[in-house]
Amino acid sequence: MTERGSKLYSSLENLNESPKQIITEILNRKLENNTLFNSIDSVIKKMESNQHTTTPQYLDLVEKSTRAKKKDQQQSAGAIKKIC
Repeated sequence: MTERGSKLYSSLENLNESPKQIITEILNRKLENNTLFNSIDSVIKKMESNQHTTTPQYLDLVEKSTRAKKKDQQQSAGAIKKIC
């Protein structure tokens, strides 16, 4: 099931399809940066609400998220300069 409740795979309906292939395609799909950042922010907020802010996983996620957002902003700024 997706986060929106859509069925991705049913062994009864998809007899000839490999669940591995379906899952691989979903996990490797390209996402818009905003979608990705919103998902990461959601996980960070959940970790904060569960008081997991001192865990190595939380600290790593926040660090990587911050770096990715800065890189995205720099790339966006560069693209705008090229247009102008």
